[in-house]
Amino acid sequence: MKILFVSPEVPSFGETAGIATYLSEATSALHDAGHECHVLTWCDRGNRFYTSTQFKHFLHVMPIEIDDHKMVDRRLFISSMVADAVLALHRQHGFDVIEGTDWCAPLYCLLQRRNVEPSLRNCLITVFNHGTTYNISRHQKTFIPRSTFQAVNLEYQCFRLADRVICPSEAAARNLAIAQDIGTEHVEIVPEPLNLASKQISATWNPSKILWYGTVIVSKGLSQFTDLAKRFLYYHPQFHVEFLGPVQPMDMAMDEFKQKILQAFYPFCDQVSFVAGKPREISLERVGEADVLINMSPRETFCYAAAESILCGVAPVMLAGSAQSEFIPAGLRQRYCVDAGSRDISAYPIDQFFRHMEDDRQEIINHVAERTAPSRYVEAYEQLIPKAASTYVAPARIESDWAVSVLIPAYNPDRFLLETIESALNQSEMPAKIIVGNDGSSKPSSLEILREAATYRNVSVINLDWRGLAETRNRLLEACDTPLFAFVDADDLLLRDFIAVSRKYLQSNFSENVRSVQGWYEMFGSETGVRAPTVFQHFSHFVWNDLKNNHMGYTESFQELRYNSGLTRGEAEDWEFWLRYFKSGYETRVIPEVLWRYRRHPAAMSVKWSQEMSVGTARANVKILSEYLATATRSTEHIWEFIGDYLYLGEVFFRDLPAEGSFAGNGSRRVAKIQRSLAEFQRSGRAPSRKQRLALSLMRSLAKTFKK
Repeated sequence: MKILFVSPEVPSFGETAGIATYLSEATSALHDAGHECHVLTWCDRGNRFYTSTQFKHFLHVMPIEIDDHKMVDRRLFISSMVADAVLALHRQHGFDVIEGTDWCAPLYCLLQRRNVEPSLRNCLITVFNHGTTYNISRHQKTFIPRSTFQAVNLEYQCFRLADRVICPSEAAARNLAIAQDIGTEHVEIVPEPLNLASKQISATWNPSKILWYGTVIVSKGLSQFTDLAKRFLYYHPQFHVEFLGPVQPMDMAMDEFKQKILQAFYPFCDQVSFVAGKPREISLERVGEADVLINMSPRETFCYAAAESILCGVAPVMLAGSAQSEFIPAGLRQRYCVDAGSRDISAYPIDQFFRHMEDDRQEIINHVAERTAPSRYVEAYEQLIPKAASTYVAPARIESDWAVSVLIPAYNPDRFLLETIESALNQSEMPAKIIVGNDGSSKPSSLEILREAATYRNVSVINLDWRGLAETRNRLLEACDTPLFAFVDADDLLLRDFIAVSRKYLQSNFSENVRSVQGWYEMFGSETGVRAPTVFQHFSHFVWNDLKNNHMGYTESFQELRYNSGLTRGEAEDWEFWLRYFKSGYETRVIPEVLWRYRRHPAAMSVKWSQEMSVGTARANVKILSEYLATATRSTEHIWEFIGDYLYLGEVFFRDLPAEGSFAGNGSRRVAKIQRSLAEFQRSGRAPSRKQRLALSLMRSLAKTFKK
């Protein structure tokens, strides 16, 4: 078996916890079992790169220089370069498996290109769920910025398009189902390996030190840790609390953050200390001196720090239902786990902990050793290939079925329209026809331009009474008699291979539900840079629209759905349409290649966005969301959780919501929580952006909808 692991920038393999440790442990386990392992990673220009002496496989380090590149989205640019590098390695070695991580979604572009790359068609592609970006987004305590929001959706696309998502724990699989709505049939649970020789465990257990081992950060359950550790100190004042690891405050200076932690331990402040994070080999020497490990992280997928500590003989206290709680045998979890529902630290039975720990410690150590055994990981991985292997079957196609018409809606156009038409006529694969829809233009100069447009070869202009952009799109679709169409706005430009590449992606796609494709675009005019749509086929599309209407699709499907002709005041008619498109079960694909140019200028509709347009769009979107919630056959908690995270409400917003069920019943409590959360945000004094105001409008509309 030949395996390629694709990982983001990691400065020190095998010396830190998390992704780097997984790469070192997993590849070593597979290598020792006789499998050929390769790792592809990358680093920015000027950064040194180190490798662990335990790294027993081929390592490919790709330097990336992006300082002078015009790609606006760094992750997408890196993902595109990674895709090229993976394909080059795959053609050389012929991998059976390609595994990427969710962190920064390095396989995004590769998975989008998979349909048109024959060498990838029968290669198993998996994504390992480390839960990283989602953890970060929940605890920013502000609106998620576009870059983070995009990263979460890149992860989702990788989860969805990969053959399998590998989760290292049952808790990781559960959280993934809520956070990203990934079905269990798409998930494999493969515990991470840990080849660590346990330190000699003392015959007697004389507790004296409470340990936090790992990054000191709020999102890993810091407040719960301090509450419980303080109770230990109250009952056993001879104890000492040690934070071993790097300190990462979210929004304050490090010294201020440490002081805040110390204040939480009053009057035991003198019994608390911080030890700087060190390489694993050195840190474990310190871990072996501790007696009690408290790990209260609710969002870890797997925690090497917890497993290593237990194997060193440290007694664990975990959060029930977390990934770490799976290190404790099921029959013992009631003694050593804090209830995850109430988070009631005061109810934790400290006396019971001390009474049983001496007898239970070895059983827990044996359980962790068995769960993290490298042989178990290798066996699970070997079983994954025949279980998830897929065979690509090329769709039958007739060349005449792929004729394309270019459709251009135009309202009082200027001479940009003629440039748009010329870009459509200059395609490497010519369109069957070009149709311009005149949406009731009245300016004399625009009427003259439309008459000139009609003189171009293969171009027709249909004159319509003004009914708004949405209805003009409908009329253009009605006039289209080719199987495929391509929309382009009257001030944008198609690059030479737009039709050829877009048609190739539609022809080669795995799924019959893919009814449209769209490519990356380069902005020009008042803004510059390359952007790429990433938010689609996902409930996050209710709060952020990143799709454009310059795309290619199946004419019949779009004629059936139609655009909402009731949107005539400049609302985002494309946003409302894509929501209905996805609700109907259709899918789209993004082509990781620049295929058109997006003109940005002060007169563009997308620039002149008003509060009225924002509110109108929110009303149209919430209508679709209400219909979706009313007919959903599974839990809709994931939608509310994502919107809550986007509005920085995080766990506070969802702490009391039931895990299952629709939104029928208990509506008043839900509405009250939404209204309290909105009030909290307003009191924060932050000035929301245009899209943030729209999200707030969406939440208010939701509150009113479910109050009825």
